[in-house]
Amino acid sequence: MATPQGAVSKLFFRPETTYGTDSIGAGSASIGFLNYFDRVSVKSAKTPLDFGEISGLSTDFSAFEEGGIDVGLDIEFAMRYYGAHIALIGLGMGTMVTTGTIPVITHAATLQDALFSSTFKYQVPVTNNSTFNENILTGCSVQRMTLSHRAGDVMRCRLEMLASGLTYNSGSIATPPSAAGRTPTDPLISWSHKENLATSTAVIRSGFSLVEINIRSWEVTLDNKLEPNFLIQTGRSGGQPQRSDFREVRMRLEIEQNAGWREFLTAYGDSPTGTTSDFGVRLDYQSPTSANEAFLVRVSNCRTLDVQRNTETAGKMYQQVEMRGHFKSGSTNFIPAPLEVTMNNTKDVPYDEAPLG
Repeated sequence: MATPQGAVSKLFFRPETTYGTDSIGAGSASIGFLNYFDRVSVKSAKTPLDFGEISGLSTDFSAFEEGGIDVGLDIEFAMRYYGAHIALIGLGMGTMVTTGTIPVITHAATLQDALFSSTFKYQVPVTNNSTFNENILTGCSVQRMTLSHRAGDVMRCRLEMLASGLTYNSGSIATPPSAAGRTPTDPLISWSHKENLATSTAVIRSGFSLVEINIRSWEVTLDNKLEPNFLIQTGRSGGQPQRSDFREVRMRLEIEQNAGWREFLTAYGDSPTGTTSDFGVRLDYQSPTSANEAFLVRVSNCRTLDVQRNTETAGKMYQQVEMRGHFKSGSTNFIPAPLEVTMNNTKDVPYDEAPLG
């Protein structure tokens, strides 16, 4: 018997109307699906209570867990001009609005207080790629999201989710995932722009002029500060996860020490005793194959947290800057929310009508 291959797996998802209720089996409503991704991890963990009693074996406590059972789903994928990818980002940020029609469809995800919960179905082979089962996860809420890009690589996204329910191997799929659509046609977001303020990576001053900087790498992390909501009166499932602290948007930049770098640090915290002001970072990408395919990340109302200057061997010098975005009502610095992600693509919407299979 041949060893099953994960390359034939598929992942389907759709926001839930009611938290923890399977939304994909609701008939003809549209769903999102991923034909290609780097890694999917379905996990379930529990921590038995540990009693060191003199009486010996703690058999009386074998049925108890510390807190409850944690169920989760992690997804990693290379970013493409693909509607399902921006839809996954929207799940973490709390909202996404789609406007326009082919050939230019615009999807805008902005950070909001309310969060989506979603159902995910992960179809996996159990024999020689001819028999498939489903892992069904309900109540999936994005705990943490990371977008990143390093020069020479492709842009990547990682989502870490908490779930309320998990059903392993829920039954055989009569029609397993087909080979159709497994060859990606949506271009990767992988190139950098060169010193063109209309489309380049740039820092925007609040109320001042553009400051262009050369960036070697960047990373944006959204931490929704979610933790499982275990309550005594409801047992292990106390409903949708709750926030344990304020949500946090952090950004790290690795900046080449050019003129723009000098101006940036002078204005925004080069000296511990110097004055600082809010600023925003705008990251622009545009597909070389179509002017209608574009990707934009905006981190707004930032303050620097950590500025490091490192020199290693010969070659260019780079500055590492870590910052945090904030909500700010009436801000002139892009948007009041600290994070916004926008994508233009040419052929698909975030959720596509498609059968499971």
